[in-house]
Amino acid sequence: MKEVMRDGKPVKIFTGLVDQSVEHVGDQFVTFHMKLTYKHDLDYRALVNWALDRVKRQNRLRQIVSNDAIQHLGLDLAVAHMICNIGGRVKFVGSDKWFFRYANLRPELPSQYAGDLRLSAIDLSGSNVVFEGFELLSQLRDLRQLRLRRCIHVDDFCMSRVGRIANLELLDVSECPRVTSKGLATLAQLKNLRHLLVHNNPMMEDKELVCLLLEEHLPKLFISGVNYLGELPEEARRRVVALIGSGNSDAVTVKHLSGDISAENPLSSAEEAKTIEEPKKSEYQWAAA
Repeated sequence: MKEVMRDGKPVKIFTGLVDQSVEHVGDQFVTFHMKLTYKHDLDYRALVNWALDRVKRQNRLRQIVSNDAIQHLGLDLAVAHMICNIGGRVKFVGSDKWFFRYANLRPELPSQYAGDLRLSAIDLSGSNVVFEGFELLSQLRDLRQLRLRRCIHVDDFCMSRVGRIANLELLDVSECPRVTSKGLATLAQLKNLRHLLVHNNPMMEDKELVCLLLEEHLPKLFISGVNYLGELPEEARRRVVALIGSGNSDAVTVKHLSGDISAENPLSSAEEAKTIEEPKKSEYQWAAA
């Protein structure tokens, strides 16, 4: 109700609005109940979803490195503690020892600033790393290796942050179900990337084409896990392999095209592999950085 003046007399008119200052207790309870049931319905499935959302929120918070931790430990050591706490492993420059958390025991990492410790390798295989966990990786100037095998939460947004790690040389994104070809395209700016592993990625459409463009854009890059002749009939495969073997075509080596690549020494294999003929124009194009 609202009071207005008509002919010099106050008149109450109905507005349809509720005066919160004098709202009845019963109406307040109804409002509270509506907010409660709107946020999460009081049934089994809704409670399960609420619990899962809470776990995901806590997982994200665990992967945020605070400014206090960076000031107390240093950037690389603070990131190392975060990586170990979510189930990953780290290795520092000048050392072959991997640091990780075992059986809920604290990793053997310094608990305070310990000089010039610099991360050289991070292994997050099988961990619950999410977008927040990649925020500071681009600031690790000595990071050379990053393994993300079987990380179910890694997607194209995460790959966009991986594409900013300037000195990265080895990257493993095998068996990451959410990574698509668009995520691979963001790696075109990694000028120092030497070896990329992309085994068993079901969401990667046109993977062969994207990998060809990546290898053309990054001449020193070697990609394992892609079969460039996989879609050709058997007769056509034999014809191409015979043509390459005779030396009449500027194409990659027979092993590279057939997908039979040994990952023991990827850098030497990449140097031996020849470049592939320029593919047709497509939506996956990058400008030179």
